[in-house]
Amino acid sequence: FEPEPTLFKELCNIFSKTPSISLSEKALSDKPGLSILSAPTSGSLYGSLVDRDTSRYGFKMALKWEVETVRFDEYCDEKAVLELNNSSIIKVLKMDVEGHEMNVLKGMGKYIKKIDILQFEFGHCHIDSRMFFKDFWDFFNEESFSIYLITPRGLHKYDEYSDRYELFLTTNYIAVNNNSTVVHQVKISIKP
Repeated sequence: FEPEPTLFKELCNIFSKTPSISLSEKALSDKPGLSILSAPTSGSLYGSLVDRDTSRYGFKMALKWEVETVRFDEYCDEKAVLELNNSSIIKVLKMDVEGHEMNVLKGMGKYIKKIDILQFEFGHCHIDSRMFFKDFWDFFNEESFSIYLITPRGLHKYDEYSDRYELFLTTNYIAVNNNSTVVHQVKISIKP
């Protein structure tokens, strides 16, 4: 899923001859419809559906596109892409949606339970989206996922929520499905 036109064209050039990869120019969200994607320049990796004030970083989200949004669960149901009777359907899902993560997670619907490992970011974009790390903690806890901080020394598991995790510096995490058969294999490779 890549709604930014220049980046979508690049992906098509790279993967158009790979039949196992399906590309969509839609943006994932918690509801279908239309939304505004903003970016500082064409092809920028900072594109976001969040109305961001980036003046503090010295650039403006000057370009705007109207893009189609879709819920992940509705997309999968419509395309009959995934079968729910499998124990897991997605081994690793990486999200990089610049502050729109919680909307994407809510749009996963019933499929969230079929993901083994989900990588997400938390940081400065969440100031503009008004999201806290506690929102992620509560969501993943309710869905029976454990959260691990990705560090240069390996993964560090968060056993309970703490206010000190509310740092708006871009940081990467993984959420591991506690009900996944892969979890036991993952835990072996996780350093305390």
